Amino acid sequence: MRIISKKTGLQAGAMVAVAAAGFGLISFTGQEQAQANSPAAYGVKGFDTSHHNSHPIQWSASVRAGYSFVFQKATQGTGYRDPQFAGDFAGASRAGLMVAPYHFYDSGSGAAQADHFVRTARAAGYDGKRPGQLPPVVDLEKIRGRCPAGVNNTQVAAFLSKTRQAFGVNPHRLHLEGLRRHLPARQRQCSGQQPAVAAPLRERDA
Repeated sequence: MRIISKKTGLQAGAMVAVAAAGFGLISFTGQEQAQANSPAAYGVKGFDTSHHNSHPIQWSASVRAGYSFVFQKATQGTGYRDPQFAGDFAGASRAGLMVAPYHFYDSGSGAAQADHFVRTARAAGYDGKRPGQLPPVVDLEKIRGRCPAGVNNTQVAAFLSKTRQAFGVNPHRLHLEGLRRHLPARQRQCSGQQPAVAAPLRERDA
């Protein structure tokens, strides 16, 4: 991940880039749904942030460097709130970046995780409708090489449904590169159910 901070400047790493083409997406069965181009192939650039990054972040410097959006970790599971989220959300919004909160899916029911995410995002000023606010995001990844306990397509669908009802926009589902590396075989499964197809993020959605 690249982020900008007073101490580190631009740090090396992979950036998330969004344009008309879709991400490479992985279902819970490990089947690849679409091929992803290299982030360098896209003209729209962004990044994601969480408490793991160096703070404070120089949001205005990121705009000058050509980045236009940021995904910001808000919550994980049913109880964790990222301590940097509220400040990051406010700072990025003031700098003119398009912003989207994201939830890191973990153990617990999808509905309970959605309630936790919605409360946290709203408390920071996100409603999904204001200018510069992108649709909310759920990040589906393995944790220490394993799928979260109880995760399946039904629970993720419940998360998406409650989040959609709360904000009136369709959440985006990210199956990031780290998950793909944990799925060397197509048959490796996190659930025995049919894959939930994740739609790519398109320009019109932004």
